[in-house]
Amino acid sequence: MLNRIVAFLTGYLLIIVRGPYLEKFINLMTNSGLRIWDVKWLGEGVLESKIRAGSFLRCRHLFRQVGVVVKIHRKTGWPFLWQKMVKRKTFFLGAVGCLSLILYLSTFVWVIRIDGLRGAEKIQLQKNLAKSGLYPGISREKLLKEKRLMEQETILRTPKASWLGISLSGVVANVRVIPRKTSQKAKINRQLVANSAGVVQKVITIRGTPLVKEGDSVVAGDLLIDGVEWYLDPDTGELAQKKTAAVGRVIARVWEEWEIVEPRVRWQQVWRKKVATEYKVRLGRRLWSIISLGQQTAQSKGYRWRKTLYQSRNPLNNVEIIKDVWYEHKWQQKRRSLAAMKKAALKELQQKQHNYSAPGKQQFVSQSRRWILQKDFLKLQITVELLREIAVVRK
Repeated sequence: MLNRIVAFLTGYLLIIVRGPYLEKFINLMTNSGLRIWDVKWLGEGVLESKIRAGSFLRCRHLFRQVGVVVKIHRKTGWPFLWQKMVKRKTFFLGAVGCLSLILYLSTFVWVIRIDGLRGAEKIQLQKNLAKSGLYPGISREKLLKEKRLMEQETILRTPKASWLGISLSGVVANVRVIPRKTSQKAKINRQLVANSAGVVQKVITIRGTPLVKEGDSVVAGDLLIDGVEWYLDPDTGELAQKKTAAVGRVIARVWEEWEIVEPRVRWQQVWRKKVATEYKVRLGRRLWSIISLGQQTAQSKGYRWRKTLYQSRNPLNNVEIIKDVWYEHKWQQKRRSLAAMKKAALKELQQKQHNYSAPGKQQFVSQSRRWILQKDFLKLQITVELLREIAVVRK
């Protein structure tokens, strides 16, 4: 690469050599320290190569010594290009002028690209940017100097933008905008009521007028927080009210009744002898059966084991050995003891408590259990005491 750059700066020639002793010519050139490159054979007794312009005159005696005919096919490089430009002064001056104009115009911003807003909001932002000083034709130096001030002024003029940043990429100014998230307008005079009975433990009012306090008993449907706010009228000096959307939380102590029933007799699946075994090989998407022992029946159920021999990045291309085994099974009744029935009921209660819990919404306080043993069933009755948020919007 470096040799090509030096050759272009000093100039080089593309020559065509004809003669019977071309190999001797190449060896003499190499031994004399005269570099040639890109040697190509064009035919019998004809080759093409490149040589530096300064070396061509020094090797003319080698041409005569070997007895070859050399012809210059093309001249390339900066010295020859410069000679052409000197002869064509108008073209040279025009190229210099065009390059200077391009360099001058590249010091300005010609495109403003906005990302984050659309439609009318985008058009309004373009107007706000122009008022702040960012418009097509502004110099890059001025933009880089006043960018921070432009961002602050544009944010003040654009209330729908929560953040705005300006970056420069060539002649393009990229304006990145993050829109402000606006919450949906709440209904006027929205009220919060109780969705279940209980005893109020805590009232948190954000907006509205609370109608209950700690220790009050409520039933489902009672009004908890009214969508009304009181204020002092500056004109009359009297208390006045205005409708608003009630917002808040009401935590209450509530009680629920749960019941879990466990039968004494349960149907259980019993496995018997193995009836069939089959070995298979999977190569990618193809599956071949190797050996099959025994015969499946309508009462049999199978299980599968896999052994991976080759793990591919794509699971569909794995190589595996598969073993399928079928067993006979039947359903039969099993009579459980009282301890087993209690254990199953407590396990179901634990699972129900886990599924019923909701962090931040309700929590268990206490519970009382009562066991009832009947002929074929065991009942577990639980009274659960919970702390729960009971305030919901009245529909």
